[in-house]
Amino acid sequence: YADSATGKVFYFKEEIQKDGKKTLNRFAYNGDSMVMALASNDPYVSAYGDNDFRLKPAEVNTLMGETIAAVEQDLEVLSTEANTARKENAQFFATGGKGSWSLVINPSTSSVVYRVPGAEDRKFGYDVPVTGPKNESIYNFNSLNGKIEVSIFGKACGSSDGRSYPYTVVLMDGAKSSAGCGVLLQ
Repeated sequence: YADSATGKVFYFKEEIQKDGKKTLNRFAYNGDSMVMALASNDPYVSAYGDNDFRLKPAEVNTLMGETIAAVEQDLEVLSTEANTARKENAQFFATGGKGSWSLVINPSTSSVVYRVPGAEDRKFGYDVPVTGPKNESIYNFNSLNGKIEVSIFGKACGSSDGRSYPYTVVLMDGAKSSAGCGVLLQ
């Protein structure tokens, strides 16, 4: 995890599975110095020998910077709107196609945003899905301005925006049904 102000490593988590045993190690940094280490095994033994990242905090900061830059780059397979949602840590993006509705599901902020061109964005609280009769995930999102039901099917979908998506989506807004496509972002 990087400090959002400086981009330097603030916290680093290492998970190792070796010989059937799982080890979780956590390290806190201040600038280029490690200030705290917590290990689930005692004593800590690096899985990387001389390449132990704890001995090279400057290199870890460089790696973190490269990782952040890679995450912040747009993915060509996603639309601009889907890339924006992914950078905001949203979990799922759906669209009815070019110039149509879109939906962003973001459990990390407990929010759902439904956009229809020419109308004000509608915001809903997040709720966990239930599994429907066709093995689809069914979400019911509520707000003071109504509710929507979103069904996500594990079936490939081609959209009018020319993109292929791994999920087919059906959105119910009152009595109005809209079909579209979706993709997991995280």
